[in-house]
Amino acid sequence: MQEIIDRILGGNFDYENGSLEFSCAKIEISLSQGTIYEGSFHILSASEGYVKGSVISDHLRMECMTDQFTGSDAEIFYCFHGEDLEEGDVIKGSFSVVSNRGEYNLPFVVTVEHGMLNSSIGAIRNLFHFANLAKSNWKEAVRLFYDPEFLRLFQGNDAHFYDSYRILSTYEGNEQNVEEFLICINKKQQLEFLTEEKELVKKLPRSADNYGVTENNLTIVRNGWGYTSVRVNLSLRKRKTLQTMIFWETVAACRSTSTAACADLAKISVKSTYIMLILHWRSRSWYSWETV
Repeated sequence: MQEIIDRILGGNFDYENGSLEFSCAKIEISLSQGTIYEGSFHILSASEGYVKGSVISDHLRMECMTDQFTGSDAEIFYCFHGEDLEEGDVIKGSFSVVSNRGEYNLPFVVTVEHGMLNSSIGAIRNLFHFANLAKSNWKEAVRLFYDPEFLRLFQGNDAHFYDSYRILSTYEGNEQNVEEFLICINKKQQLEFLTEEKELVKKLPRSADNYGVTENNLTIVRNGWGYTSVRVNLSLRKRKTLQTMIFWETVAACRSTSTAACADLAKISVKSTYIMLILHWRSRSWYSWETV
């Protein structure tokens, strides 16, 4: 083998026995940050005859696992070490092949890909994509928000939102903080709550010994999308009931029950993070609605 190398270095090539071909003209590799890549290529001889040679790499990160070959179809294995490379790094080099059929170079290019988050709507590459995911699949967006890989999104124009994310992501799984983050980065509006009724009127029997149950419906409409936590309380002077609920749909119907004998004053309060609505019962026979 040393005789072949010495002859080639001296400019004496033996082309009578044909030349070598490669399974690819260029090796292109894409890998994730901090990973090792293993692969191979083939060295082919189109003509008959004995073929022998050696393979070396001109870059320290590219380890040539098969440094000697013989035969008309030899598979050359290699290993690229990208353990401490950063996203966006590009490494270029070549394999040098010295053989009894001549000397060849096979170039390679290795690119470290920018990381991305995958979701049910595709790759999440920026905060705009994340907002679209939150609108279509809130639960999945919450899970992604607390994923350590979410930090990849704070690049370019989104980099200045990192401090807000660092504060709001402290308590893992908190959905209200995801809501606050989307509002903070101007990707959604603050939720509003409206009622279809301006006042609720209920005629109650005046019989003092009538303890029958009456039912009253109050419809609360949510204007917008996102996380909603609403508490509905009904308090009476003589009797008290308490109802707590969390709803996700655009319209929620709240039902309260009370006895006909509970007199004078009642109050229904609807509380969320941003607003509190209070319904007053001012007499035995009617309700009025106000926002505070």
